[in-house]
Amino acid sequence: MFVFKLILVLPLLCLTACGLRPLYGSHAAGSLQKELREIKLNITPNREGQILQNYLSQMFGKPDTKQTYSLTTEIYFTKKPLAISKTASTVQEGIFLLLKLKLEDIRSGKIILNMEETFSIDSTVSAESPYANWVGEKSAQERLIYEAAESIRTSISMAIKSYTS
Repeated sequence: MFVFKLILVLPLLCLTACGLRPLYGSHAAGSLQKELREIKLNITPNREGQILQNYLSQMFGKPDTKQTYSLTTEIYFTKKPLAISKTASTVQEGIFLLLKLKLEDIRSGKIILNMEETFSIDSTVSAESPYANWVGEKSAQERLIYEAAESIRTSISMAIKSYTS
């Protein structure tokens, strides 16, 4: 029994000495959450941009009065048919979100992060139910926006971490 416990605890002890630090944890060097609250959001002014801004505001927290960084994003949606059923009553289509973002240090004007990323999801469209197609498409777009927001948070966190270190 002792050997079994030792086998479980030994890898954990090895991990504590590897220098691994949590990305979003608070530690003596300063909290990344504080840095994320100092980001001014310049989001595409449309419905999808509003949804993205809401997700990012929830993830970053209440904005600070001191704005250190400026985040500019653009999002574009496209659809592409992928497959058609034998009866041509349903179509499998791909919905793609293209995300362009730029994170800039307001004080120095230096661009910290400049990236483009594409997200995709498959959706089924039926010729018999146009309303269900519309609702399904909007739901798929919102899921893509949430996935993009998660990616933005991770990319920005890592960029700010390396920029301030």
